[in-house]
Amino acid sequence: EYTSKDSCMEDTGLCLIRPEGGEIVRVGDEMDRKIECVKWSPNGSELYFLVGDHGRTTVFKYNREGNLNIALSGSRIIKDFAFVNHEKDILIISSDPDTPDEVFRYCIASGKIENRSNFNQLASREFASSRCEELLFTGSDGLKLQGWILFPAHWDKEKSYPLALVIHGGPHNMFGYEYNEKIKFLSLNGFAVFFMNPRGSHGYGQQFTSGTHRDWGGGDYRDLMDGIQNVLARYQWIDKEKRVVYGQSYGGYMTNWIITQTRAFKCVVSDGGISNLISFSGQSLYHLLMEAEFGKLWQNFDLLWERSPLKYSEQVSTPILFLHGEADNEVPVGQSDEMYTLLYKLGVKTRMVRFLEEGHSWRPDLKPRSHLKVLTEMLNWFCDNLK
Repeated sequence: EYTSKDSCMEDTGLCLIRPEGGEIVRVGDEMDRKIECVKWSPNGSELYFLVGDHGRTTVFKYNREGNLNIALSGSRIIKDFAFVNHEKDILIISSDPDTPDEVFRYCIASGKIENRSNFNQLASREFASSRCEELLFTGSDGLKLQGWILFPAHWDKEKSYPLALVIHGGPHNMFGYEYNEKIKFLSLNGFAVFFMNPRGSHGYGQQFTSGTHRDWGGGDYRDLMDGIQNVLARYQWIDKEKRVVYGQSYGGYMTNWIITQTRAFKCVVSDGGISNLISFSGQSLYHLLMEAEFGKLWQNFDLLWERSPLKYSEQVSTPILFLHGEADNEVPVGQSDEMYTLLYKLGVKTRMVRFLEEGHSWRPDLKPRSHLKVLTEMLNWFCDNLK
C-alpha cells in the first residue's frame, strides 16, 4: 500500500526467475529483513547478498538447492563486497565505530579477516578510541528498541560530560556498528553521544520499518525520548542539564520537531531538515516518497500540516542552528528558510548557515572545506550554548 519508486519504507526482497520465465522463487522472506547488494558468485553456483540486522550487516549466500547460510557476520557495517582468489576470499568495504571505511580481505576457509587498504591508519592511530556500549531497552508502549552510547574520548568516570543525541535520516536508515564522522567528532570533543534506531528504521522487520507510516513525529519521537531517559538513568556521569541534538535530513526534521514538543535540550542543530511537510511535498524530488508515507497529498493536507514543525513554532524557545546546502534538491533550502525566518521573528535564538553549491549530503571527499565547516559550526553552537 505504500510502494513507490521513491519509497524506502518497504524492505526490499529478493526474487529469482529463470530467463525463459516460470515460477518466481522468493529468497530470504523468512528473515523479514531488507536485502541489498545482490551478486552471483563468479561460477554462478551461489547468490550472495547483504542483510542489515540490529545495527550489523551480514553477508548471506543462497545456493541452487535452496539452502540459505551466513557467509560473513560480525559487529560491523558492510557497504559492498567482491570475490577474489577464485572465490576463496571475499573483499569487503567495512567500518566499525572506531575505524573508517577500509577494504578487508576475508578468507572463507579459515574465517580470518585482515585490513588490506589501511587508508585511514593515520586517523585511526591519532584519534583516540572511544568505548561504545549497546543499549537494549523497552519503550513506553512496549516496543523493543536498540541504541548505542559512545563514550567521550579519554573518558574519566570522576568527571561529568554533556550528552549529544544524534538522529539518522531516512526515516528508514539504520544506525549501527559503523564509523560516523559527526558522532566520532563529538566524542573526540568531550561529548557522550547517544544514537539509536527508532521505529521506522530498517533492520528489525517490516512491521518496525513501517512504524512511521502516517505518523512522523509520533512513535519515533517517543522512542527517542525514551532512549534519552534510559541513557540518563544508566549513566550517572552524564550531566543531565547539558543535552543537545543533531540531526540530518529526516534527522533534521525530527530535530525541528523535538524543539516544538519539549524544552529538555539546551540547543540543537538541524542539518538539511524539513519544517513544512506541505511545501516539502511540492518542492522536493521526493514527492512520491511523501505519498508513500502519508497517502495522496491532496487528500491529506490537514495531516501534513499537523506533523509539520513549522505549525508549532510559537512553542519553541530552544536555540537552533540551521545548516543547509543551497543546491539541495532532496530537501530544498526553503525548508530551513521557513522555520528560521519565523523563529527569528519570534525572538528565538537562531542562526542559519547556507552552503553555496552544496547538495543534500556533505561529502568530505568532494568538498572537504564545507564538511569541516559543518563540523565546526555544529561544535561551536553546542559549546557556546552550553556555557
